[in-house]
Amino acid sequence: MADLNPIDEHLGELPTVLYKYRTFDRCGFGVAMGLGGVAYFASASELNDPFDTRFHPSSVFTRLKGDALRDYLAKKALQHEPRATEARVAELVSLGVKNQQRILAGDLSSFEEVMEIQAKRRGILSLTAKPNHPAMWAYYSDNHEGLCIGLRTEAIGLHQRSLLEQDELMMLSKVKYQERMPTVSVDIGPNGMTEEELAELDRTFYTKSRHWEHEEEYRVLYDGYISKPYVFGASAVEEVILGLNVSTEDSASFIAKLDRAGSQTVVKQARRSLSEFKLEFDVVRSG
Repeated sequence: MADLNPIDEHLGELPTVLYKYRTFDRCGFGVAMGLGGVAYFASASELNDPFDTRFHPSSVFTRLKGDALRDYLAKKALQHEPRATEARVAELVSLGVKNQQRILAGDLSSFEEVMEIQAKRRGILSLTAKPNHPAMWAYYSDNHEGLCIGLRTEAIGLHQRSLLEQDELMMLSKVKYQERMPTVSVDIGPNGMTEEELAELDRTFYTKSRHWEHEEEYRVLYDGYISKPYVFGASAVEEVILGLNVSTEDSASFIAKLDRAGSQTVVKQARRSLSEFKLEFDVVRSG
C-alpha cells in the first residue's frame, strides 16, 4: 500500500476532503461523526458487499501429484506440527490428499478459514470522493434524509503519523475496481509469507468488483482495530451536507449542537438542480 502511504507525503495526489454518508440514526452515530469526527471502523463482514476482502486462493500443492505431493504435504505437516509422530504426519498427508481432490473438484471450502482470518485483520472506514451522488444518498443516507460528512484528508494523515509513533498502523488506500477477484497464494513457507505475497494479501482490502465503481471509494484501514469507533476530532470535519429530504427537526437540532460546541464546520443543504439530474448545495452555516 505504499502508493498512498504515508498519507501526508501524498496529499497532492488525494482529494482534500473525503466523505461518509450517514443517517440520523437513533444511536446518534451520524451526528457524532458530524460533530466530533467519530468514525466507525467496520469488519469486512459488516459491509454490504458479500465479496469484500475475498480472493481466489491458489496453492502450489494443487498442481502436484504422487510422491511430489506427499513430500510437499509431509513438509507442511512438520512446519505446522514440528513434534508430529510419523503416524500423525501420515494422517495429515492423507487429509491433504483428500483436500486437494475437493479443491480440484471446485470445492474451495477448505480455504474458508483463511478467508475469515483475512477479513478480521483490519478495520475498514469506507469513504468516497463524491458527496453529490444521488444513488449513494439513497443507499446510505436514508433516502436523502441523512447527512454526508466531509473529513479532511490532511487530518487523517496527522492521525496516521501519531499512531505510527505508537507502532499502530493506519492506512489510506483508493479502492481499485476490476472484473475478477485477486489471486493470492495461501502457501506459507518455512520463513512465513514473502513480501510480495503479503502485498497481494493486502490488496484484497481495496480491490472490489466493477459493480461498485460508481462509488469512487477510498478506505482508511486500521490494523487490528475492528468494529469500534475512532475519534478523529471535530477539527477533522471540514463540512457537513444535509440531505435533500432532511427533516426540519433533524436539521435544526444538528446545527444547534454545532453552535453550542463553537464548531467551525461549514453546513450545506442539498437541493435539486433545476436543469440537470444532479444535486447542488447551498451554505446554510458558514462556520
